[in-house]
Amino acid sequence: MDEYQKTVKDAIEEFLLCKMAEGLKDSTIVWYKIRFMRFLKRFGDWPLEKLNINDLRKYIVEIRSENISDDYKFALVRVVRTILKWCNEDGEYRNDIYKKIKSPPRSKKAPKGVDPGDVQRLLDSCDESISSIRDYSIILFLYDTGCRAAGLCNLTIRDLDLDNRRALIFEKGDKTRVVLFREETASALAKWFRVRKWRDNQFVFHSLQEDVPLNPTSLRLMLNRRGKRAGVKGKVNPHAFRHGFAREYILNGGDLASASEMMGHSSLAVTKDFYAMFSIEELREKHDTFSPLGNLEIVNS
Repeated sequence: MDEYQKTVKDAIEEFLLCKMAEGLKDSTIVWYKIRFMRFLKRFGDWPLEKLNINDLRKYIVEIRSENISDDYKFALVRVVRTILKWCNEDGEYRNDIYKKIKSPPRSKKAPKGVDPGDVQRLLDSCDESISSIRDYSIILFLYDTGCRAAGLCNLTIRDLDLDNRRALIFEKGDKTRVVLFREETASALAKWFRVRKWRDNQFVFHSLQEDVPLNPTSLRLMLNRRGKRAGVKGKVNPHAFRHGFAREYILNGGDLASASEMMGHSSLAVTKDFYAMFSIEELREKHDTFSPLGNLEIVNS
């Protein structure tokens, strides 16, 4: 009887189990499962030892020829490289075939950040009610720090330093980072603390109906309500604020290195891929401002 050989399906199941044991969020596990489905359908029953680079390249060519987004093509190829790399480094399959797999180019469309004019409309829609005072400080904090929804919702009073205008936030599981904010945001937060309903709640932002911290779902609903009230047509979800912060920071002259640090990105390359993209009008303005010709005295004939 032939000795059993580990299949691609076995490897993927072991990979997912490993990632769950490492504490990856359920949403991330689901992300992997969905993008593994196509690979499993094609190669699931194949023994790992039978995989060769030509078969994988044919699979990638098929993906690249389909009418799906560049980002999804990138993801489908990325998971193939990820599982083979994991098998080589953490599994029992020693083969560096993954090094020969090249990912297709990612989409170069800029992320859809909240429009500065829409942020102003949201702020203008707030009055002196308790809900408005809270929402006003939330809008400023999101737009001023570029934090994720989880970072804002998990923020505790202990980790907020108004005097030095900084906060320690928790995002993406147990990752922590420091965010900075301007005096306007500090003042708005101080005003919120003077009127907040649940004084003993350890979280900076809480529900207005019960003594519980604000959660990402209620945060999105609040922003949507504000957007409708203010007549905003563009995106106003928490991540749009994050994109808007990065986009405007760089457009206003901020450098990529500091933007990357403030966004909590794993590398400068991530920031560059997502945000260092400008329209021709934006490039023209930057060119007029920073071209070395501006340092010379030119006499027009």
